[in-house]
Amino acid sequence: MLIKSMAARALRLPDGSVRLEGAAWGDGTPLAKVELKIDGEPWQPAALQRHPRAPYCWTFWSYLWKSPAAGEHTLVTRATDTEGKAQPEPEDPVIKLKKTFWESNHQWARRIQV
Repeated sequence: MLIKSMAARALRLPDGSVRLEGAAWGDGTPLAKVELKIDGEPWQPAALQRHPRAPYCWTFWSYLWKSPAAGEHTLVTRATDTEGKAQPEPEDPVIKLKKTFWESNHQWARRIQV
């Protein structure tokens, strides 16, 4: 099973920032990190919620996006486990024959309006 992550929601905060939240999961190996790319900019680290859990449980993450510009934005997430395995990019040969979001586990772009 490949590592998977996704952005699940965006919450506008009173100060104008946006809290992005999502989940990541994999093959039972603990996750080392989840990163977020906004509008093609460099990857930014998300904060992982660390607590005792079963090996195959989701790990929730969050990212505080300060002062986003109004309009539509594209978010991409990727997870990496403690063995260095990262969620594949859409062009990765390991997922070439996969057709759906749930099969491929690759980094999917999500559009949001802020």
